[in-house]
Amino acid sequence: VINAAKKISEVGSDLDKLANNIADECPDSQSKKDLEAYLQRIALYCHQLNITSKVKADVQSVSGELIVSGLDSATSLIHSAKNLMNAVVLTVKACYVAST
Repeated sequence: VINAAKKISEVGSDLDKLANNIADECPDSQSKKDLEAYLQRIALYCHQLNITSKVKADVQSVSGELIVSGLDSATSLIHSAKNLMNAVVLTVKACYVAST
């Protein structure tokens, strides 16, 4: 799960660069502003996913005992990846609208 999250983050960053090129070519319009807003979300979610993937397990103190909770980390990774994928879908749609 961790390696997949890192790869998704890398590919998301690549898409961000590509979509930024499209945004640069678009005339100033509301569509371009929408695209730029979605690009900010992609950058945010890539960063969040990258950081979350580096934290392999959460350590919590319960009643004085340290408990490692790997499930919480996996859930966080999946949630971050889902957010990134939703932002990617919106960005692709915005790229299409902005380029027409």
